[in-house]
Parts: sequence; structure tokens; C-alpha cells
Amino acid sequence: MRKALQNSAIKLGALLFGLAGLGSLAGCNPVPDFVDADDVGAAFTLGRYATVCRGLEMNDEWTREYSAGKLVAVSDPIASECVCKNAIDVETGSWDSSILRGIAGSARNDFADCFVPVLDSPSTENRNDLIKGLIATSASNVTERFMGLLDDVNENGELRAHILSTLALCETDDSKARFLGMLTTDPAAEIRAAIATELICNDSEAAFSTLLEVAKTDEDGSVRAAALKTIDRLNAKSAYSTICNAMLKDEDPLVRKTAVELFRGPKKKGAKGKRESECLRKKAFQVEDDSGVRSAVLTALKRSPRQDVADVLCDAIPFWVEKYVDNVHPDRMEGTDIIGTQNNRDFVNTPKCLRRAYERRGRYSCKGKQYVAAWAREVGLQVHVPKCDGI
Repeated sequence: MRKALQNSAIKLGALLFGLAGLGSLAGCNPVPDFVDADDVGAAFTLGRYATVCRGLEMNDEWTREYSAGKLVAVSDPIASECVCKNAIDVETGSWDSSILRGIAGSARNDFADCFVPVLDSPSTENRNDLIKGLIATSASNVTERFMGLLDDVNENGELRAHILSTLALCETDDSKARFLGMLTTDPAAEIRAAIATELICNDSEAAFSTLLEVAKTDEDGSVRAAALKTIDRLNAKSAYSTICNAMLKDEDPLVRKTAVELFRGPKKKGAKGKRESECLRKKAFQVEDDSGVRSAVLTALKRSPRQDVADVLCDAIPFWVEKYVDNVHPDRMEGTDIIGTQNNRDFVNTPKCLRRAYERRGRYSCKGKQYVAAWAREVGLQVHVPKCDGI
């Protein structure tokens, strides 16, 4: 009896040992419930892709992004399977931005396709960001899909402009003609502005003449401003009169400011820069309601190496003080401190400029008189500085 019990115990022990061994073998590479980026990196090195996939399920955004990036290099079907499993929720329209960031730069269609089911759903969260993220993958499947979005005038203009910015507008004669046509016909200002910017690649006569016309007549200021920049880069000499007129007459402050900045001073000395300096002189003596444009004018005049441009700063002091200095000191208002600008540019002549400006003080506000007189005292002139109310 005792021997039989002993034999049974031995058999039971062997069975338990065998089961334990099998369990050990089966669980030699268990997938942990929790992983971080370090765990994912180590698992990837060892080829344990199931653990890398587990990283896509973590709450930490960086872990999910890092895991997705690692899976880009994995050809095993498990990679696309687990990306698709975690990328979107079709029912709610939600999608994982961290996973999408992780596959940015990858041309893998199988990964990009994981996000496609929620593209057209009205319940999709942050659809524009989803599309921009998919564009960043450079997968051919989504590239073809987004060309359709570009042609859909009912789509968001900003989104379509982002798609356009990824394209080669001048790759072929057909694409040149296509986008040149869209420059004047597309209803979205964002698209027209983007095309006006990107057409720097098209140096044809047709492109320049179209851009020239757009810079004058497009109904949107951002488009006119973009066209001004491009025609200046394509042919500054031929663009001069359009830019000068925009500086002096355009109704949009953005366009006027852009035109001022394009003259860049002007930087040229001698006869070559004379036209620009003359246009800037006209602008300096033209009432400008926008402080940003006035600031651009002062900056342009200050940067020029030409003495005749420096003289504009000196000559315009009385006009600026009369028109722009009211109840607030110029150092607290953008685009009004013409004396400070002039002194920084041509301090040798500052006393002469201020003497002339002080003689015309009868036309200034109290703050204007105070502004001129304080500067005059600063450079050694013996004048009275009035006291004024206000800031």
C-alpha cells in the first residue's frame, strides 16, 4: 500500500513538473500589460513586435508615437494589424494623433489606410488635422485621394491650400497651366494666395502678367500681397510701379505694408534706387492710419544707405508730429517715433532737423510740442519743454 502511494506521488510530481515546464516555455516572451518607450525600444531590438504593439495601447502619448514609429520598419503583418486596431474608432470618429505622428514621413500605404475609414465621416474629430497628418506620411494612396480634395471647392480653403503647398506646381506644362488658371478662378482666397506664392517657380511671361494683374485687382488683400512678393522676386524692375501704387493707394494695410517692405530701403545707391526713394518720400508725407504700415515706413527709411532717404526722415518730422502725435507720447505708440528713428539713422543732422521741427511747433498738440522739445533739449538745444496732461 505504502509503495503504491509513493508511486502515485512520484507520477503526480512528474506531471506537475511537466505542466510547469510547458507553462514556462509558453510564457518565455509574455506581452506585459504596461510598457513605456524604453520597454518598446528594447522589445523592438529583440524582435518582440507584440510588445511594441502594446505600446500603441498606452495612455502616454509619446509611448504611442514612439511605438508607431518603430513599427514603420516592421514588415510582419502584425505591424499594420495593430496600427489599424488602435488608429481609429469608426463609431465615434476619433483617431489617434500620436500614432499618426509616429508614422509621419512613412510612405506605407497599409499604415495610412488605417485612418481612411473616418476621413469622410461627419463625426470625425479634427478632420483638418487628420488630413494634414496623413499628407505628412507621403503615402501614395492618400496623395491621390487628396488631389480630389484640392479640386473640391466646397472643401475648407485653408485645408486645400495646405494640400497645394505640398505639390510641385511647375512640374509639367499642364500643371503650370492648371494652377495659373486656378489663380484667377478659384473661389477660396487661401488657394489663390498659396498659388500666388508658389508660382515663383514659373518665370513665363504669361505667369508674370497674370500675377501682375492679380496684385492689382484680386478682391482679397492677402492674395494681392502674395502676388506683390512674387512679382518682385520674378522681375523687380517691371514690378516697381505696381508695388509703388500699392504702397500709396491700396485699401488693405497688409498690402501697403508688404509693398513698403519690398522696397527694402531702398538698398541701391545712385540712379538705380532713385525711383524707390521717391516713392518712399511720397509715402512718408501721406497720412497713414495704420500704425503697422507707419512702422514699416520708418524701418525702410532707417535701413537705406542713401542720404536722400535719410533726408526724408528729417524733412518728415513736422508732418508726422502734427498728424500722429496726439495725447500719447510716441515711445508708447507704434509707428510714431520718427525723431528716434531719424537720430538712429543720421544723428549728425539731428540738431538741424529738430531746430526746423521746433520752429513749426504751433501746429502740434501739447504732446507733440513736448516730444519735439524734449528731443531738442537732449541734443543740446535750449528750448522750453511744456507740461502736458495724459500719458
